[in-house]
Amino acid sequence: MRRCPSKREMNLCKRSAPLGYAGAVDESEPVVRLVNALLLTQIREGATFLRVDADRGTAELAERIGEWRAEMSIPSAIVGKVNERLRTMGALPPERGSEMGRLTLMLSDTQTCFFEIIQTEQADVVIARRVDEAAFHGERGW
Repeated sequence: MRRCPSKREMNLCKRSAPLGYAGAVDESEPVVRLVNALLLTQIREGATFLRVDADRGTAELAERIGEWRAEMSIPSAIVGKVNERLRTMGALPPERGSEMGRLTLMLSDTQTCFFEIIQTEQADVVIARRVDEAAFHGERGW
């Protein structure tokens, strides 16, 4: 399990804007760069799911729910902010409860990735599920 992305990875993520988030955000903020790094790792590794668990301080990837593999440990001082950032990107309300939002990441002029951001009722867990465009637009469900 990695501790955090390397300085080089974080700088690559800093330059990876725009990530499709419609809102004023400072891309140089450490939490923003960490979330960008997590989503880019999910894409690069072909994982369907990214789960950030604030209670355990972990970020995990999976092809299927229940087959989680540890990706990195997140310092307790910022793990809540990581989940808050994912909720914000998915346009979810700040209060916790079972909710689902959507996120479009524009990695380049030709590459777009679609995610459903799921806020669970259990503790402080946020899941980013990568979906295809048809599922994202409601033409196909889970």
